[in-house]
Amino acid sequence: MIGKFELAQRLAGDLAVLFPKAGLDWQRVAAATAVLRRLCVVSGGPGTGKTFTVVRILALLLGQHPSARIALAAPTGKAAARLQEAVRQAAEHVPLDASAREAVLRDAATVHRLLGSRPDGVTFR
Repeated sequence: MIGKFELAQRLAGDLAVLFPKAGLDWQRVAAATAVLRRLCVVSGGPGTGKTFTVVRILALLLGQHPSARIALAAPTGKAAARLQEAVRQAAEHVPLDASAREAVLRDAATVHRLLGSRPDGVTFR
């Protein structure tokens, strides 16, 4: 079993590889926060690097927890298709091993489909 110190060292090394820019890098801060916390919201306007950051967060999470299950979800089918394409394009520039690449490049779905909405419209599986 890997201890906290080893996980912290692995995270620091992975951050250095995925975010090589020196100095204060808010994308690196967001990625570290996402890995260390149960919830992290990454927001910003168009072209601010959200997809860039999210793909690297996924790579970090898989580096820390290789058996993690990842699902990409969006509110609508059209948004899910856009998300999937954006993640595919961004993942081309990220050093991922084969299993991590497969996990990151899974098909995106709508939130309702991911949660397994039921015909009664009130509950989820």
